[in-house]
Amino acid sequence: MIGNHKEINLMLIDDDKQFLDLNQAMLERENDEFKTKATTEPQKVIGELKSGWPDVVVSDYDMPEMDGIELLKRIREHDEALPFMLFTGRGSEKVAAEAMNADVTDYFQKGSGNEAYTEIARSVTDEVEDYRRLRTADILTDLVDHHSEPVIVVDDEQNITYANEALAEVTDKEIQNIVGEDISAVNVPEVEGELSNEVYHETLSQGSSIVHNIWEDDETKYHLNLTSVSGYDGTVVGTATST
Repeated sequence: MIGNHKEINLMLIDDDKQFLDLNQAMLERENDEFKTKATTEPQKVIGELKSGWPDVVVSDYDMPEMDGIELLKRIREHDEALPFMLFTGRGSEKVAAEAMNADVTDYFQKGSGNEAYTEIARSVTDEVEDYRRLRTADILTDLVDHHSEPVIVVDDEQNITYANEALAEVTDKEIQNIVGEDISAVNVPEVEGELSNEVYHETLSQGSSIVHNIWEDDETKYHLNLTSVSGYDGTVVGTATST
């Protein structure tokens, strides 16, 4: 399983329909979390890519309309990090070198029996996990860095995975000294106790923003604004602000 997002959208391309059907059946048998679409037309892969459906592409090399390397280059114009596996019957050093130069994610040769499908399935699972982690990190980083108020990103164990400069100023700590610490490192009174009980889990279950006043005195009111951010790993963004 990859975080809380189990399914892996796997795009298969091969000009040999019989071999394509075999690939689809074998890979789905290797992992029941694979949701596959198969086509003999490379242009359809580009169309699916624009829709945002694929998590990974497994492609043949030798195809009449567009070979696997040309397809990879087209894909890289849209997404520089999408996992792309080349599954080819042409095992020459020239093809392998060309694939590596084009930034192929992995390279497999046909004709090696069922072991090839096991290896592909393992590589797909590992590479998609890395890809999703990268995509989520990019989204959260953009969100946090452009926020004018103090923001922390916490994982499902309530450890801080990212923070912005505004939070560093509030806590008078360097960001690198905050990341990896427990939520209590933000030094807002009673955050640890409040967050670890109902509020945090309520945010996770509702998937919405919750503003919770956690403490106040004559001079300052502290509140915690928790927002569950859509991500493959269920990451939560928490905004700790003082007013």
